[in-house]
Amino acid sequence: MHIKKNIILILSSLTIAASSLTGCSSENKEAISETATNFLDIVKSGSTDNIEQYASSDVVNGSSVKAFDASYLAEQVMAGVDSEKINDETKQKLDAFCSHLTDMVTGYEITSVSVDKKGIASVVATINTAFPINIIGCEEANEINKVKAEAYKENMATTWESEDAKKEYQIQVYNDTISFVIETYKDLMSKGPEMTYAIVLTLEKNADTDSWIVTGFQDLDSSVTGQTIADTKTKDDEEAEEAENPDATEETPAEESEEAPEDTEVEGENEGEDGEGENTEESEENNDD
Repeated sequence: MHIKKNIILILSSLTIAASSLTGCSSENKEAISETATNFLDIVKSGSTDNIEQYASSDVVNGSSVKAFDASYLAEQVMAGVDSEKINDETKQKLDAFCSHLTDMVTGYEITSVSVDKKGIASVVATINTAFPINIIGCEEANEINKVKAEAYKENMATTWESEDAKKEYQIQVYNDTISFVIETYKDLMSKGPEMTYAIVLTLEKNADTDSWIVTGFQDLDSSVTGQTIADTKTKDDEEAEEAENPDATEETPAEESEEAPEDTEVEGENEGEDGEGENTEESEENNDD
């Protein structure tokens, strides 16, 4: 999602546009705000436990929710790790790193609530994060890890006394690679930058339960322009794209360690493009700083 410097102006224009919509009773507004608050509280928690109580399955399984879901992000990181090759020290580092991801979302604020003539509600809100949601697999991290891999390669052994010694060395290289990749991301996360993502939640009333439910989750730019803006992709989306275009390749932290022996590859990308019409937020462009 593009977070521009005129975000306040966009929010203001959307609020003004909302004034032309049908009136929203205080009772409805309170119920809508309560559902949106419960939904965003779960997003802020870094997990998706019980989120299905407040959102449709499309939203729950969509990439917009996954982009802010620390547990999903941790799963993506661990999916690229061969648990049989990591030692206890590396496992502790991975566990600590994944635990740190739960601190990603630092807060949120609901800025407006409105209902259109069809009875569909829109909630405009901002979500604050301690670091960009697509930091895993970002270009900056890739470049840093590539340099580290090159430096590591210069000191690598090229001969071994036996095949067993070679295998032990390759496992050590594998663990060292994971360690420096983790350190890269920890450094980038500690430096930020802190981000603010403007979003729009769509809510509809369930006639059977007489309660509101989140049926849409978009970034603000997409809701205003009608264009899909997605900077991150889910692993499933990437695999689908690769099936359509097998020649297309993309660098990952795993690929940065290709100079090491074959079994030293490490993977961990945070991806998430919304295939259900829900759009994932993009990080702020550097030239807007």
